[in-house]
Amino acid sequence: MCQSTSILDMSWDKARYFLLKNESYCTLDLPPYFNFSALINKIKPILEQRPLSLSKPYPSADEGVNYIFYSNKDGRYAWRPIQLVHPVLYVDLVHNMTKQENWQIIQKHFSKCSQNEKIQCTSIPAMSTSKKQDKAELILTWWKKFEQQSIELALDYAHLFHADITDCYSSVYTHSIAWALHSKKLAKKERRNNNLLGNIIDNSLQNMSYGQTSGIPQGSVLMDFIAEILLAYTDGILSDELKKAKISDYHILRHRDDYRIFVNNPQNGEKILKLLTEILLDVSLKLSPEKTKKAPNLIYGSIKSDKMYWDQQNLVFARSRIFKNISLEKHLLMIFDLAQKYPNSGSVSRALNNFHDQLRRKISKKPVREALILISISVQIALTSPKAYPYSAAIISLLVENGLKNRDIIIGKIIDKFQTIPNTGHLLIWLQRININFIGPPTKAIADIKTVLEREKLCQLVADKNPIIWENKWLKDPSLINIMKNTQDIIDKNIMKKLPAYITQKEVNTFKEDYINIITIDTIKTFQAKKLKKRKYQFPWLMS
Repeated sequence: MCQSTSILDMSWDKARYFLLKNESYCTLDLPPYFNFSALINKIKPILEQRPLSLSKPYPSADEGVNYIFYSNKDGRYAWRPIQLVHPVLYVDLVHNMTKQENWQIIQKHFSKCSQNEKIQCTSIPAMSTSKKQDKAELILTWWKKFEQQSIELALDYAHLFHADITDCYSSVYTHSIAWALHSKKLAKKERRNNNLLGNIIDNSLQNMSYGQTSGIPQGSVLMDFIAEILLAYTDGILSDELKKAKISDYHILRHRDDYRIFVNNPQNGEKILKLLTEILLDVSLKLSPEKTKKAPNLIYGSIKSDKMYWDQQNLVFARSRIFKNISLEKHLLMIFDLAQKYPNSGSVSRALNNFHDQLRRKISKKPVREALILISISVQIALTSPKAYPYSAAIISLLVENGLKNRDIIIGKIIDKFQTIPNTGHLLIWLQRININFIGPPTKAIADIKTVLEREKLCQLVADKNPIIWENKWLKDPSLINIMKNTQDIIDKNIMKKLPAYITQKEVNTFKEDYINIITIDTIKTFQAKKLKKRKYQFPWLMS
């Protein structure tokens, strides 16, 4: 099912190509006219010809070197920064890490740390070899190698323990990258050696983060990979410590900062958690007390609770579609209920994507009467699930283009609804997308909407303005200075002009196909395809 190549199986030049892709530079969901490739491709040949020259003032002296969004993990107070790393610093770090000799050091590091087959990592970045996006293949890898394998391991083990690192990316101690690659002893001895790969990465991270040694920028495949360098190091130490403790009956799956520990003796599970806690503390990381616990059941513990809940609702929904022709309002209210129980979960995004597809099909046949009701529910879902902003915006765009009167006033009300919530730049970008190709008379409401939207700098770029996205005072190379002066390069006007007024499913669907939820689709297809002549179904117990 998964068709991808791990970055660790790539040659240095293929790895460089992969890390410099637009999709790798920015993993945040943005409208399709945002494309950083033009900017990166202008920077790349300059840094290939001559290394980046850094002298005072260093990038670390400027706080605004990276551009920062704030994402939310719980719909309330758990904010975390998502960063667009300064393109020059990003390309420079990629070039340094993918020099042939440095790439060999990185590959040997992972090879050394992953010798224990009982500790598996399922989150190494990979490039898709199919028509799917890299992100889609990563999701399928998670599903197959993390979730599905967890269920398989329930045959061999009696107990499952969950563990999760608290604020992993923002807690990484940058010096520990050098410890991971070269050992703590050598890294400390060679701290002043600017040619040591670990120090190169460490210094680059500090240049991106106002000189801070705590935290790495989140929001790119490169930073995901750097986090894996450190976490592979802790995997290797854990393996050694388990040998010393003579614990052999276990299996550990790790997907980034999420651990699943399988054992037959629960005391071994507690010992493993103790060892893991001590190892992580040594590199300034710690386990989340709320998420570190023993699962009451191996199967339930292997599947995310939001997914389990929504799959159960889908069985009801599948039956309702066939026998009762469930209304759009009831369908969306089911998703609202999901968002209240599991805010900002992946299931909310998948469910909204499914609803968007159903809405598109119905609108193509006749106007939707309950448009304002559906918009209101969609807004309420977005309030608790910021991860689902693109999907909520896509639904709203279809509804406001469905012959709805006073669309500008309605969009204004939506924006006002979010005024009390901080850090809604990501939402503003998607609301601007709704207005991109709208043709209508200018009104005060439209002018007010533009004023609010353009508080976000990336929205200003779309509006043909040229705000300062990244601080460039530290740059010395005239060629790089000229490139970074024109940030309009990241907006593809040709794509923007071709987009319809409403947001298409292709713009928000990671899988670029009718992938919504494997269980949901299979369930519905079973009901539809397995009808018998007397209208009996393959699963009669669902009719009881």
